[in-house]
Amino acid sequence: MNRKRGKVIAIIVCLAMMSAVFLSTPVGAISGQKVNLNKWTTENYYYKGNWSVSNKDNSVTQLETDPDVITVFYSDFPAYNTRIEGTVAVKTSSDDDYFGFAIGFNPGDSSNPSADYLLIDWKQNTQWANGGWAYRGLAVSRVTGVPTTTLADFWRHIGTVTELARGITLGSTGWADYHEYVFTIEFTPTSLKVYVDDVLQFDITGSFSDGRFAFYDFSQRDVEYSNFTVQTITEAIPPGWDEGDKTGWDDSIPPGLDNNDKAPPGFDDGNKTGWD
Repeated sequence: MNRKRGKVIAIIVCLAMMSAVFLSTPVGAISGQKVNLNKWTTENYYYKGNWSVSNKDNSVTQLETDPDVITVFYSDFPAYNTRIEGTVAVKTSSDDDYFGFAIGFNPGDSSNPSADYLLIDWKQNTQWANGGWAYRGLAVSRVTGVPTTTLADFWRHIGTVTELARGITLGSTGWADYHEYVFTIEFTPTSLKVYVDDVLQFDITGSFSDGRFAFYDFSQRDVEYSNFTVQTITEAIPPGWDEGDKTGWDDSIPPGLDNNDKAPPGFDDGNKTGWD
């Protein structure tokens, strides 16, 4: 074999091996981009929060001890079509209140009559205060406008805070002291999915507003959010399509099918929904 022919064969083999690697790697395996928490901003509803970012920019802790603190720490990027993942832990055993997330929060929403965002909050223990009960467990609510009785609305999920659902397995279970929970949150204009330690807790649909992604705290000190990453959902899921579903929520055509093509097996002509 001459040297030139040998080099050509070697290049072909190399390219074939590279192709095999790329084809065998799922699109969803693309890792998220590290979040720089130094670029985030604090906004308060009631008593001021104290969000302290670590020197490495990858963790932040809410340190304020006042029982009336209601505060968010929001991102520098929009929440639409993103998958956010990271760890949350309460590094104390001296309190039992709320921590969580605000999805679609816009700067100034604490005093904005047109505010409209989703709130995920988790209470450790059931407790009477602010005129009513706050129940232990994980919940998702919709916040619209400005609360008229701030403490009561967020505490009891009343008024401008409308509860939409309780967690599938954690709806009546409080968080544990010092336990590191891994949260994965996927948010689009029409859906919200939330996983805790890889277990699905919420899968809700609707019409949701865009805004920022935020950490949320109500009267709970020493809550640490760390190692958060963000990626666009289109990196893991074909644009407009839900995992494991053949129907695009944005009316898109099944991948690989042009408008004038015959429907693929399992699909009816002129229909984007597979009968199988």
